[in-house]
Amino acid sequence: MADCTKSSLPTYNADNYNCVAGACEYKGCNSSEECTEQFKTTSVCAPNPAPSAGSQCYFPCTTVDDCFHSGAPATKDADNFTCQNGLCRYVGCGSTQECIDSLKEPNLVCAQLPDEPLKTCVHTCSVAADCAVAGAPPTLDADNFACMNGLCKNTGCNSDQECNATGSPIPYVCR
Repeated sequence: MADCTKSSLPTYNADNYNCVAGACEYKGCNSSEECTEQFKTTSVCAPNPAPSAGSQCYFPCTTVDDCFHSGAPATKDADNFTCQNGLCRYVGCGSTQECIDSLKEPNLVCAQLPDEPLKTCVHTCSVAADCAVAGAPPTLDADNFACMNGLCKNTGCNSDQECNATGSPIPYVCR
């Protein structure tokens, strides 16, 4: 699994991946110590809520006020978190205006896409080409999106070649 990462971040070392059918699969953090080392503050490694797999680093909390810092963007303030079982859990965006204010783009809405667990800031569209990210790698051009009910939905990669056109030293496979 040493092939899976070149990162020096504690939660992205080789032991944070499984090799599944010849591809690296991220399994998340392994310990709270790993999280605390990475974020330089007390953090807890805990399972992701269903339907997500693996574990994630969470900040501990007593109230929701422990989950964000002053000056946080509108998509990362009090109404975007819950303090659940002593852990800060992100609950998604709260409004379209919050997306526009945080990301400084006018063509965004706060919406929940099919197969997504939370509301997120999503670009609006008329056709898939409206979703392409200018100057982005080939995995974010028009053939990687669908325009569904006026919202951009990322459909994923199309080929191994497309994934590897980013110039990363780690080879990728499209799955």
